[in-house]
Amino acid sequence: MPLLKKVYLAIGIIAVMFIAGIAIIQLSGKNSSNVLNFTKNKISLKAAFASVGRNAFDLKSVQANNLALSTGGAAGITSSNSAETQTKALSSITPTPLISQSGSGAVSSAPAADKSMVCMPDEKGGCVLPPQLNYEYVYKGEDIKITAAEMPVYKRVKGFGQSISAGDIFSNFNFDGVNLQKFQSASVDNVNLIENRDYGFSVYINFTEGNFSFNQNWLKWPQPGDKCRDKACWNSIRVKESDLPSNDEAIKIADNFLKEYEIKLDGFGPGEVQDDWKIYYANTANKADYYFPETISVIYPQMVNSQPVFDEWGNKQGVNISISVRDKRVSGVWNLASQNYQTSLYAVETDQAKILELMKNSNSSGGIIPMLYGGREDDSRPVSKTRQIEVGTPALGLARMWIYKNNISDELLVPALIFPITKNEIQYFNQKYIVVPLVKEIIDQRKEQDGGGPVRIMEGTSSSGPTGSPDVQVQSSPSAATAPVESE
Repeated sequence: MPLLKKVYLAIGIIAVMFIAGIAIIQLSGKNSSNVLNFTKNKISLKAAFASVGRNAFDLKSVQANNLALSTGGAAGITSSNSAETQTKALSSITPTPLISQSGSGAVSSAPAADKSMVCMPDEKGGCVLPPQLNYEYVYKGEDIKITAAEMPVYKRVKGFGQSISAGDIFSNFNFDGVNLQKFQSASVDNVNLIENRDYGFSVYINFTEGNFSFNQNWLKWPQPGDKCRDKACWNSIRVKESDLPSNDEAIKIADNFLKEYEIKLDGFGPGEVQDDWKIYYANTANKADYYFPETISVIYPQMVNSQPVFDEWGNKQGVNISISVRDKRVSGVWNLASQNYQTSLYAVETDQAKILELMKNSNSSGGIIPMLYGGREDDSRPVSKTRQIEVGTPALGLARMWIYKNNISDELLVPALIFPITKNEIQYFNQKYIVVPLVKEIIDQRKEQDGGGPVRIMEGTSSSGPTGSPDVQVQSSPSAATAPVESE
């Protein structure tokens, strides 16, 4: 072969190797230490919808968020967006535990640190309880007019839209002594990744459910309390009010994290700081003994077809990001999940009087339940004056619920009216919204379960009608699956 041809051939081989090298580097990421390469199966978190006809879901097995928490029925729920996850989310924004459960599944808010609520023993071996606290919701909004007879219910499709086989993950490994090829039709349920660097994360990916979560890799994060052996040491490292980031600073930290890790939140609202701790701090008599939160939560509210998503306690749902107060950096992320939905039309309640009655008797209303504090059936206590909480004109949104059947749960987003609480002077009461599901099948089912009427936590509550104001149109197109709220 002539020398010139040999030179050309050598140059060609080098060029091919150079191009291949560039491709490998690009596939491996900017950092050569990144070994993940998921180019075979593309996974998208963008929302997608598929209609499955009318009344397609088994709503007889629907459970509200508070019912799952109070009954323990969620113990077998396989979804990571289950009652356990919601409890974590709630505790992250509520420094002092204020949620007490009754036997009926209803919920009442009670400040645990308030000495006036301590059950004191009496001469009969029972206890003396403080006066009951009754309160009622009073509607002060505009007239409500539902113009759509049907609205879509959304059921989230689990997973990422495709099965991840074991070969997709383990094709580059040969386990000497264990032949994984003998396991037939094997798919990957979940994977846990660990960042081995300072302030690294433990990344949990659940392929079956279709969600992600990020937590601290505790071995790589500083633990200031490791050396503490007495109260004085613990007090010296307590978080101070001056340590807490401002809302703008917290949102900036969360936004920068999303940008750095290229996490796209298409269809979610801008970040909002969960600062309910300020309510408890303002109502604390001895502020010197108040324990400020170690983490601050920023939520990016979920929007499905431009409608906000709430749980039935009135809490906004979305992607939650925890920020370490000490380290001023993100320490965790949860509720990051696939957004593939089936949609099915259902008949909704349109009668204003029935809707307002549901609002006034929602499970979240009521006061202190005597049996929660160990009282006997023959306890007699003075009833305090009923206090009023004013409620304003609702907007149309979605209530997050669960179909729990055969030890498996499925997430539903149900059309609901979101009533804002506009005036509240009750100490420690931090609820901001009342959520009233509109689907008739769910309403009728709950009435039947409750003995023909809504749940009433205690007697003595009353109702009042709405004030005269312009109509509020709540409209929905069966095809568009959106429902804006308008005033005429």
